[in-house]
Amino acid sequence: DWYLDEDRGGDVCLTNFAGKIETEDGATIRFDARGHGKVVNPERPNDWVMVYGVKFETGDEHYNWLNATLGVWEGEFSMETYKHNYRIYANRYD
Repeated sequence: DWYLDEDRGGDVCLTNFAGKIETEDGATIRFDARGHGKVVNPERPNDWVMVYGVKFETGDEHYNWLNATLGVWEGEFSMETYKHNYRIYANRYD
């Protein structure tokens, strides 16, 4: 889901991505990412900077530490090419 936030002049996109990651060792990790996108250069209206908070959920014992972890997902998106480039950071608490 996404929509332009007209209260902020229509240049902020509120977004929600949900999906799953299937690891090479057979685990499934579900994620729910909520965040914002913004055009930072008005001369390049197709280039968005994106940032999200991410919640993880898994039943796999090797990755269950993610269940108590919030991540930060940041990157860029081009509406012209539909290419995404993201990085996600998670802090492991032991």
